[in-house]
Amino acid sequence: MDVNTLGELISFHRMDKKIAKAALCEGLCSITALTRYEKGLRIPDKFLADALLERLGLSPYVYEFVTSEDEFYFVIQRKKIDKAIENL
Repeated sequence: MDVNTLGELISFHRMDKKIAKAALCEGLCSITALTRYEKGLRIPDKFLADALLERLGLSPYVYEFVTSEDEFYFVIQRKKIDKAIENL
């Protein structure tokens, strides 16, 4: 497997696991958007990327992504919320 982009990673694992685009993106994004991500025409935000990778059975924490300051802030907030929920 020689993939360099998030789109290539998603495409490779989706096809390897024989998952239809409609099934992978259901409730997350449109099939058109997924196609654009796979072709490298667009880049999903961190939350969508994590959700797509998790649906493919991949841990998003294994991959390194470059994000904006805003996205990084929201990732930190998400971790705080997840931890608070675990402690309920």
